[in-house]
Amino acid sequence: MKSKKKYLILLLFVAIFMSCDKSMNEQVVDCNFNVQTDNATNPKSELYQQLLDEYTVRGLPGISLCIETPEEGLYIGTSGYANIEDGIKMKPCHIHHSASIAKTFISTMILILAQEGKLNLDDPAKNYLPVEIYSNIDNADVATIRQLMNHSSGIYNFDDNYKMYVDTFNDTKGNNSTVELFENYVYGMQAYFEVGTDNHYSNTNFSLLGMIIENVSGISLGDFMQQNIIEPLNLQYTYYKSSPNYPNMPSVVNSYFMHFNNQLQNCTADQKHFSNIAYGHEGVLSNPYDFAFFMKQLVSGNIIDDEYLSQMLNFTTNSEGDDYGLGIFKYKTDFETGFGHTGGALGTMTYAIYFPDSDISFSMCCNLGPVFVCNLNKLFYDNLFNELINVIFSEQQ
Repeated sequence: MKSKKKYLILLLFVAIFMSCDKSMNEQVVDCNFNVQTDNATNPKSELYQQLLDEYTVRGLPGISLCIETPEEGLYIGTSGYANIEDGIKMKPCHIHHSASIAKTFISTMILILAQEGKLNLDDPAKNYLPVEIYSNIDNADVATIRQLMNHSSGIYNFDDNYKMYVDTFNDTKGNNSTVELFENYVYGMQAYFEVGTDNHYSNTNFSLLGMIIENVSGISLGDFMQQNIIEPLNLQYTYYKSSPNYPNMPSVVNSYFMHFNNQLQNCTADQKHFSNIAYGHEGVLSNPYDFAFFMKQLVSGNIIDDEYLSQMLNFTTNSEGDDYGLGIFKYKTDFETGFGHTGGALGTMTYAIYFPDSDISFSMCCNLGPVFVCNLNKLFYDNLFNELINVIFSEQQ
């Protein structure tokens, strides 16, 4: 998926400016998880735990996993560390950075507004954006809201400008807002193609969608999410920008990436900085239990009605072979098809998928980011994911 590839090329000279400074380390406060699991009776619990432990031994710093099936109930498992430096082990209650799973939340909020008649998906996005924003971004003056949501706008992705990461690693005080990101890395950049003629994954699209939600609703993005998703679904472990102390929640895990000399580097401050300035493309804080529950409720039609859910699940295949709808991926496994999103940021990798045919929920988070090319990224996104899917569906073939 594009969202897990977006950081794979970063100029190596950034590493010259980085050191393994423990000052990046932030204390992770102990927490409680008030959810009853079926781990004790689940016949696959031992297999799941063995897999998690195997992959933390192979180098992933910490993993948190949620799987729920009708036959075996709710499994929650963790392995490794939420904070390596202080030896704090990962727990189910620990909070993770969402990365691009946030895009599904953003799309859901856009569809809620459409359902309420407050916007039309085929309206020009510029109708709901400040002129100083859309007039400086190529294609933003002609792209529709739907084209932002399914990445057919052609609008330049600021993640493709790797100077942004070089600048951020060298000056964590820079780029203190999404508008500054636009000014420094998007304004003046040529669009990839004419709107509607192709598909290119772009975080810029979802930053613009976040602005649209605020402009149409008249309240902050965080408050809109709180009122329309977090509170109605009773997501007890999910936070966004209106949450007190965001993003410095005491139970948020430390973030890491693989340094150029194959050493894990703590990048907690940088990851929190990016979450804080994110405006739609990432920035949700949660855990696999809430991510899995949200995705199930969404795909089951319990948040938006069937008309808009069917539009969300109308997929097109891009040049990389990914099937993308309106802020959601289609996952074709060897067993059945699921719907959800994956994510990758400076110090996090995530999955959240719901398989409606079998009523199976799956979510997994790791506090390692795919900043540099390393085998650990593949271990999480491909190897561990595929092994877990095989175990989940082993008796349902």
